[in-house]
Amino acid sequence: DRDIIKFSHLEILRLENVWVKRENVIDWLFTSCPLIREISLVRCNGLKHLKVCGNLGHLKQLEVVFCQMLESVEIQVPSLEKLVLSEIERRRGTEFCMALRIDSETSETLRELTLCNSTIGGLTFTRLFSRCSKVESLVLERCIRFFKIKIASQKLRKLVVKRCYDLVVTDIEATNLTSFMFCNYVP
Repeated sequence: DRDIIKFSHLEILRLENVWVKRENVIDWLFTSCPLIREISLVRCNGLKHLKVCGNLGHLKQLEVVFCQMLESVEIQVPSLEKLVLSEIERRRGTEFCMALRIDSETSETLRELTLCNSTIGGLTFTRLFSRCSKVESLVLERCIRFFKIKIASQKLRKLVVKRCYDLVVTDIEATNLTSFMFCNYVP
């Protein structure tokens, strides 16, 4: 019985190599942890749609890594400061596109954003990032279909772009940038 198990003092939750049969179990787990500050989901197979919202007023960090069947992520957590989303590695040319939705309140509190193996595409990224006005650290690694992106931010201090092979044009306006790393293989 779910009502018997309560994690009323849990602050850090990490699920790794877990098979998720019913997504409502993940929802219940999140809501049963009112003091949770960090959530990491690593290789949680079976999870197709992740919705992080509700009674998570203390959540500062969310990490979703290599969840093989994940198709969509929706985030509504106004306290979130760090988001790491690392999709499974896909071949270039794959038609799959992750649905990523972050509400406007959440995007206003983000300070660190990391996207690895992302399939959301350049236009979706540019729209999303334009609402993330407080991001100080941005890491883009092995992002697929990021043909043209725009990064405009007064707060951005660190930018890392690694192995985004589809990237052709980047418009960067970041007057307070103090650290920049660009690493691409050029054939």
